Amino acid sequence: MDTQAYSSKTLDHLGLVAGMCREIGISEIIDTYCGSDSTEQIVSTGKALEAMILNGLGFVNKRLYLIPHFFQDKPLELLLGAGYEAEHFNDDRLGRALDELYETGVTTLFTHLSRRTFQVLGYQPQKGHLDTTTMSVHGRYNSQEAETTELHITQGYSKDNRPDLPQVTLQLICEHLSGIPMHMETLNGNSSDSESFRRTVQDFGNQLYSENGLRTIVADSKLYSKDTLQVLQASRLNWISRVPGTLDAVKELLDKVKPGDLKELTVEGYSSACYTIKYGGVDQHWVVYRSLSAEERETQTLKRQLDKEAEQARKSLAKLQRQSFHCKEDD
Repeated sequence: MDTQAYSSKTLDHLGLVAGMCREIGISEIIDTYCGSDSTEQIVSTGKALEAMILNGLGFVNKRLYLIPHFFQDKPLELLLGAGYEAEHFNDDRLGRALDELYETGVTTLFTHLSRRTFQVLGYQPQKGHLDTTTMSVHGRYNSQEAETTELHITQGYSKDNRPDLPQVTLQLICEHLSGIPMHMETLNGNSSDSESFRRTVQDFGNQLYSENGLRTIVADSKLYSKDTLQVLQASRLNWISRVPGTLDAVKELLDKVKPGDLKELTVEGYSSACYTIKYGGVDQHWVVYRSLSAEERETQTLKRQLDKEAEQARKSLAKLQRQSFHCKEDD
């Protein structure tokens, strides 16, 4: 009689995640730049990162000290390779791996991984969207100390509507169709988008152009300033942005635009006109758009405001008429 015991493991969607990690070669790339000379080390920094990726993309991710518990019912041989046990991925080893990643430079490592991802996919990115987001954190950090640390966790403009909490800023350049990140930086919680955009283009613009094949940067109006335009021109990158409406040049142009100058677009209700402008010493094209639906909304909003002001004026007049005056000249 066969008494062989069988056991089951939970794979879920993690097999797909592990397969992509292997195809990109995440562990090999990380270990190339974060290699260890220790012969007693069982889990390399690359494998530790893969384990944290699997945990983070699990249905219920666990804190570092609970990751061994997370892997208890997972087929480690299929996910991470032979020779590993759940206890190998303890918080001490994972914590040291995070320190090694930080010391090497997460922006540099991310760039290598991103470039390898596009190579595996056989895709050449042309346009990238540049933007930032904020991530709020709980607890006491270095927000009350002098900014001597490389990453300052402090309060700033909160994009997730938690101005009461300290935060860090994450800046990404993502490919415009797939959304795959091409470039990543972690910034201080009170960093300025205008300054960080300019610094990113200045430090990495030529690299993104020559090595990643990027040709066009798309960003909001924080990209548009005289200094940043000069940096963009030096980097050879094209750019698309919204010109801030507070500029005098914008107000002057809008005063000159006539309805007959606008040409109808293929999208119903929209028309546009293009003008060649030189601003900040850089020749550029400004496109003025007109939306009939937006114009109608603004008209209705203005009408409501005028009606509200008229009603307030009528109430004030009625209140005044109820007052008694001593003579006609006092009216």
